[in-house]
Amino acid sequence: MIGSQPGDDFVRVLVVEGDEALRSRICRVIERNGGRCIAAGVDALRDGARVRPDIVLLDRWEALERMRGLTDAPILMLTAPRAGVVGTGADDYLPKPFSEPELLSRMDALLRRSRSSSVEPTRYGDELVEIDMVDAEARVRGEPLRLTPLEFRLLAALVGRPGRVLSAERLLALVWGDPDLPRGRVKLYVRYVREKFRAAGVEEPPIKTLRGVGYRYVPPR
Repeated sequence: MIGSQPGDDFVRVLVVEGDEALRSRICRVIERNGGRCIAAGVDALRDGARVRPDIVLLDRWEALERMRGLTDAPILMLTAPRAGVVGTGADDYLPKPFSEPELLSRMDALLRRSRSSSVEPTRYGDELVEIDMVDAEARVRGEPLRLTPLEFRLLAALVGRPGRVLSAERLLALVWGDPDLPRGRVKLYVRYVREKFRAAGVEEPPIKTLRGVGYRYVPPR
């Protein structure tokens, strides 16, 4: 059985599988074992931000980077490995064809691992930035960084995932709670936060843009 999430009725499983028959079979397995299946074809990757899945089953390596930019949920690749798993953004892989027990076992292992590390940190600090998530306070080199609530949430979302590229849709979901808002909103608020860093004496703000992909926080070395 797929265990329920704390405070939730079902584990939400996003299944991105191009083979409709296999997608339906996987969903039957998931729902028969106590999960909730959100099925999507390979062209519906934005569902990763919209439905906030607990785990993702994905069948194409070329879609992995896009999916990882949309969700922090563990990703199980339903395909053969490509140059190993470490460093690719995937959490595990399961080559086709696979049995029902194999699928459930891999999913259960990833869910248990995810739950054990799901406690959100209340503080973050490096040589440049200090963040207090509880009091919503940010400091740069020990001095207060005066941010609006939205600016703080944007910085906290990026700082909480240092080095990871987050797409505009993912940031819209994390900060504004709606991945369907205009993407330009993220670009605008990234500019606002960068301006606050420059006003604090940081000539090169640590929020970097990867054109066409997203944004990331790069800690000082």
